[in-house]
Amino acid sequence: MQADLSKTSDIEKLAGECAGGLDILVNNAGIARGYTIDHTSEEDFDSVFSTNVKGIFFLTKAILPRLNSGASIVNISSMVSIAAYPAYLAYGMSKSAVNSFTRSLAAELGPRGIRVNAIAPGATDTEFVSSVRDNPEIMAGINAATALGRMGTPDEIARAVTWVASPEGGWITGQVIQVSGGMHL
Repeated sequence: MQADLSKTSDIEKLAGECAGGLDILVNNAGIARGYTIDHTSEEDFDSVFSTNVKGIFFLTKAILPRLNSGASIVNISSMVSIAAYPAYLAYGMSKSAVNSFTRSLAAELGPRGIRVNAIAPGATDTEFVSSVRDNPEIMAGINAATALGRMGTPDEIARAVTWVASPEGGWITGQVIQVSGGMHL
């Protein structure tokens, strides 16, 4: 199933295609547009917030009636919500909103036994960083900012999501968990 999460009509259609009895919702959609404050247009800003904030808010709201008691919601945040990254200002702001949403929703849904957490990946070798992958200077900076000296892999992020959503993560809620190889320690 596919949907443009910046459009509530797409969200409603997607939610309508989901059967009830769901145990896990992973809010992974996200985009970055614009960069510094001088290079971010109103259109860039609105696009980022429509997908990264409005999208997960209304998708979660639409899916909530289909979630079982004891379900798990995992929101994908980012290290840019925790450390200063002026080159990704609007994106960082949107992911900070995801962190706030995570904590508040965890408090709201706790009585239903639904856990809500966020995973905040650091630099991960995905399409998101494809524009810098071939730049040795930028890659050296990323590696130097990471205690483990390298970018993460999508598999490493997926394993963290799987773990926090599983029964092994059953006593964890309302947390923003850094999965970053120790960025900015």
